[in-house]
Parts: sequence; C-alpha cells; structure tokens
Amino acid sequence: MSKQSYHGYYKKGDIVKDKEVWGDELLIIEGFRGNAYLPLLNVKFIRKNLEMSIPVQTTTLHNAAHRPFKHMKTPILVKMLKKKIEEAKREFIMRNTK
Repeated sequence: MSKQSYHGYYKKGDIVKDKEVWGDELLIIEGFRGNAYLPLLNVKFIRKNLEMSIPVQTTTLHNAAHRPFKHMKTPILVKMLKKKIEEAKREFIMRNTK
C-alpha cells in the first residue's frame, strides 16, 4: 500500500464518517498510519478541534476535495467502473454512501 492512499480510494483531505461510533460527525483525513493488518487514518473532526486515529475498515467515504468525475452522468461512470478505473470507483462510492 502506498503512503498516499489505503484501500485504493482514501486520500489525504477526503471527508469520511464512522457512523457506528461517531454518528453523523464528519472527519477529515490528515494522514495514514498502521500496517497492512490494521491500517489507521489520522483524522480531525470538522466541527471540533480534536484529532485521533481510527481504523480504515470502520469508515465510509463521504466526500472528497478533488472529484474529477463529479458531474459525469451515471451510464458513463458505470462504463468506467467496468474498466476498473480507480477514480470512478471513488466517485461511485461517494454517490451511493451519503
């Protein structure tokens, strides 16, 4: 795994949620820690001045700072998903997990 992203679609600056623990609180990714067994995200609460680390497996992607496929129509996005384009996967996840 690269230092820039975990699980292919998390990047520094993305906004995530951990609904089971924090409910509707939004968290922004500041960096990455951990290892292949337990990858962690260094996150900061958007509404509070609090930083912490949370496991990647419990988070869901809510929004991203840079979304090149934001205005793409769904049929075209699906074609790109079939070609296994990673940014299309990120956009699809963001559209379907709000």
